[in-house]
Formats: sequence, C-alpha cells, structure tokens
Amino acid sequence: MKILREKAPEELDTIDLEIELPLSGYSLEEGRKLEIEAMRKSIKYMHEVLDIGIKGR
Repeated sequence: MKILREKAPEELDTIDLEIELPLSGYSLEEGRKLEIEAMRKSIKYMHEVLDIGIKGR
C-alpha cells in the first residue's frame, strides 16, 4: 500500500470493490445478504491487514 500511495496519481484516491456472485441459485434476498457479508469481509481486510481506509465509519 505504501508504494501505491507514493506512486499513484492524486485522482486515484478511491478503491472500488466488486463482489463476484453467480447469478443463479440465489434469491435476491440471499444474493444481497451474501454480497453484504463479502463486502464487510473485504473492508475489514483492508482496514486490518492493508491498513487503508477511514476507520470508525
């Protein structure tokens, strides 16, 4: 992350997360729940392992 922060242009100040889920086999509610769980895990990883982002939001 240090290298990214040092080398990235100023306009690249946002990280975009995408969660890949197969379209079949899930209801909308199930898919949404799984997507939210995966997003929370990704954000936790970014905070705790990569030490990026704004904590406490």
